[in-house]
Amino acid sequence: MTARVGVSFVDVEGARRNALNEQKAQSYDTIRQDVRADWNQWLNRITVGGGTDAQRRVFYTALYHALLHPSVFSDTDGRYTGMDGVVHRTEAGHVQYANFSGWDVYRCQVQLLALLAPREASDIAQSVLNQGLQAGYFDRWTLANGGSGVMVGDPLPAIASAIHAFGGTGFDAATLLRTALADRQDNRQRPGHEQYDTLGYVPAGTKGVWGSVSTTLEYAAADYALAQLAHRLGDLTSYDTLLRASGNWRNLFNPATGYIQPRAADGTWPAFTPAQKTEYVEGNAAQYTWMVPQDLPGLFAAMGGDAAVTARLDTFFTHLNAGADQPYAYLGNEPSFGTPWAYASVGHADRAAAVTHRALATLFTDAPGGLVGNDDLGAMSSWAVWASLGLYPEVPGTAQLVRTEPLFTTATVHRGDGTSLTVGAGSRRRSLR
Repeated sequence: MTARVGVSFVDVEGARRNALNEQKAQSYDTIRQDVRADWNQWLNRITVGGGTDAQRRVFYTALYHALLHPSVFSDTDGRYTGMDGVVHRTEAGHVQYANFSGWDVYRCQVQLLALLAPREASDIAQSVLNQGLQAGYFDRWTLANGGSGVMVGDPLPAIASAIHAFGGTGFDAATLLRTALADRQDNRQRPGHEQYDTLGYVPAGTKGVWGSVSTTLEYAAADYALAQLAHRLGDLTSYDTLLRASGNWRNLFNPATGYIQPRAADGTWPAFTPAQKTEYVEGNAAQYTWMVPQDLPGLFAAMGGDAAVTARLDTFFTHLNAGADQPYAYLGNEPSFGTPWAYASVGHADRAAAVTHRALATLFTDAPGGLVGNDDLGAMSSWAVWASLGLYPEVPGTAQLVRTEPLFTTATVHRGDGTSLTVGAGSRRRSLR
């Protein structure tokens, strides 16, 4: 006996229709073979040469995981239940996606999707916009057709901007920009925005805010990403406003300590240690001080210059996955994702490669449980893919790729638009556009 299953978030009839249209009454073996063939096509969007069998297994397992989410949410006829509880229908030939682990995936997972599949990524960005219009704000972590408010920052507009930068431009980017600008003043989307907009930072102890320092840094990075979208769309007034806001990290940098740390509303600095977790989210001061991907040159100048930064990075990477309690790298969680590539900004791309290769060799395996941390809907796995390619999309809302030594002898990315990118000798920072 064969049981056939269909799923719909609209109605039972939709589930029946989905099962019929997707399975076409084929046998289990035929469906299994077709799915395997489909996945092989997707996994062959990146072809690599060299490396060991174990390294290739880790790489393609990570690529598989990175491509699993967001999930198709609309029925085969385009219907889906929106964030407002109303049944909507996508435009013909398009799909509504759901399940956005925003705080996690905005850093490097959606960039990988857009690199490999700009058409599908465009639908993902349109789905972000649809969610925001229907809910009245952009939630940080959406599940099916509801918001959860999980984590901090303002990642969904940044996701759309990154997709646009990588060539996924088939969505209403102008409306997304306009909506995101308005929703920056919504407490559901940006708790503490009043203080952020007036003081230039979220003060320690702000009611309703989890981690004032982390929240400030997340808002600043999101503002930079949105500024890049505004610039590409020709809205230079919004670009200037957002670009200024993206520098708000400076208001929490204490030159007396060399760290980005909590600050009171009156401008004073509370007692502080580099390993403290208070006012940070899933990390500590030593880990979050590096999280200014939009302005590493400015951060490094404030830290004392390239030599001082290099020495600090060397110490920081004494441990690769120290956890949130120690003042070292925590590559098992998202705030440290981009830090290895900071070496490239001080002329040491070789040390960035050494760290990422050491992480791939010691923190990831091809055995069960071979991920260093929570995959967070492909976020952790996408990091492993980028690290293996010797590339990283460090700057939010742009298509700039920091270049280091790849793990494999050769690697070619075959994009869904017919173009390809071959990883080889060249500049350390490469842009697709």
